[in-house]
Amino acid sequence: MKRRFILVLSLFIYNLSYGQNGGVWTWIHGDTIMGTKNYGLKGVPSPSNLPPGRYHPAFWQDLNGKFWIFSGSPAPSDMWMYDPISNIWTWMSGDSIQTNGVYGTKGVPSVNNYPKWRGWGASCWTDSLGDLWMFAGHTSNDLWRYHIPTNEWTWVSGDNPNVGLTTTRNHGTKGIPAASNFPGTRAECKSNWVFKNELIFFGGGGALNDVWSYALSTNLWTWIGGNSTTSAPSYGTMGVSSPSNNPPNASSTYTRWKSGTKLYVFSFGGKNDVWSFNMANKEWTWELGQSTPSGAGVAPSKNCLSGGFFPKARGENHTVQTTECNRSFWTYGGGDCDLWLYRLNYNDWLRVSKNTNTSCRPIYGNKGIPSTINHPGNKMGFPMWTDENNNLSLLSEIN
Repeated sequence: MKRRFILVLSLFIYNLSYGQNGGVWTWIHGDTIMGTKNYGLKGVPSPSNLPPGRYHPAFWQDLNGKFWIFSGSPAPSDMWMYDPISNIWTWMSGDSIQTNGVYGTKGVPSVNNYPKWRGWGASCWTDSLGDLWMFAGHTSNDLWRYHIPTNEWTWVSGDNPNVGLTTTRNHGTKGIPAASNFPGTRAECKSNWVFKNELIFFGGGGALNDVWSYALSTNLWTWIGGNSTTSAPSYGTMGVSSPSNNPPNASSTYTRWKSGTKLYVFSFGGKNDVWSFNMANKEWTWELGQSTPSGAGVAPSKNCLSGGFFPKARGENHTVQTTECNRSFWTYGGGDCDLWLYRLNYNDWLRVSKNTNTSCRPIYGNKGIPSTINHPGNKMGFPMWTDENNNLSLLSEIN
């Protein structure tokens, strides 16, 4: 079911002590009226600029801490940049209406190029050089690179969906890169990470649990983990990695946690389990959570209590890492209006924030004024970022 959204930027300011009164929400940009928008002039920042509402946009954070979004559902084929320091949006590229994009010539960058509109969880990465990458989403299988300094898109691989989808899924041999390897069309595949010089993603598509790597040095895809077909999970022993372990088939998983050689995923397949995929040995480990389908979770009586608590099952929740030594991870929303912190050192969960409104509807307060009463409410399919001060920012839907 398609839903209409408007962009309202909220900011959560959290104290690194993880204390009981650690943070408050602040509505800092946007409008609560459906359909409000103002493109302004392309490439020109202005306090009056405001992107139109959207669901499931592609999104990134660049190496300078700025936030980026592209398209969404239903949304134009537009690329926007938000500067959290100036609190200003800039329309950077693309069109202000929903279009089929301009693909140009594969491998050739151009300021005239931009992808076809898309939603439903495209994979997104920011590489070590600062380029923004996007793969698939909706009914697409195309890979794109956006070079910020020149404002140029490059269609790198896959098909132009306006012409037809001819490059089909081909797993090849696990662990062996090949020009014929290809993940195929994917959606809801936002568990993605940059590891060394590789772009990694997990699952999506037809509820698969495969892990893929795209090597920037060779421009080759490699199937590196999971199964090539839909299959039953194999949990093994909690906390113990094994080549026979495999998580549930993944759909609507939106985790971006990483620590050392481990890539973490949480909440997929209607469950609430935490898994890690180790890039060193290409093995999965069931780290925490319930293996039963219900995923009811265990909620504390108040926030910031530790000891056996964990979120209930959810989907399309979003995650970011804290910047304090990368030892803690945030997750928010996905069918509930709670903010949780997963602590690697303790392998446990803390619920940090919960909307006091039983309907989980947003409580905006006054724009720019933090308050313990403010809360974004239940969110799904929304972008979320963090900065070096551990502030959380999200684009909030109108419920």
